[in-house]
Amino acid sequence: FLPLLIIMGAFMYFASRRQKKAMQATIDLHESLEIGDRIHTTSGLQGTIAGLGDDYIELEIAPGVVTTWMKLAVRDRIADDIDD
Repeated sequence: FLPLLIIMGAFMYFASRRQKKAMQATIDLHESLEIGDRIHTTSGLQGTIAGLGDDYIELEIAPGVVTTWMKLAVRDRIADDIDD
């Protein structure tokens, strides 16, 4: 019985640790966003950040078309392809 508790406790510890790292990476991404960054949203939409607030961003999804999104909807930043 005791070995089972130890194994379950270790599993819960490592799962919690992995989740904390992922959450911190998301927080770091949201804090580093800047106007002009290209991003993906959690729904798969791509756009360019046109404005920033504390909890919201304005995302230009087509020339002249700006929509408002919660920062939590930002999944990742699109890396610029730089060819040498």
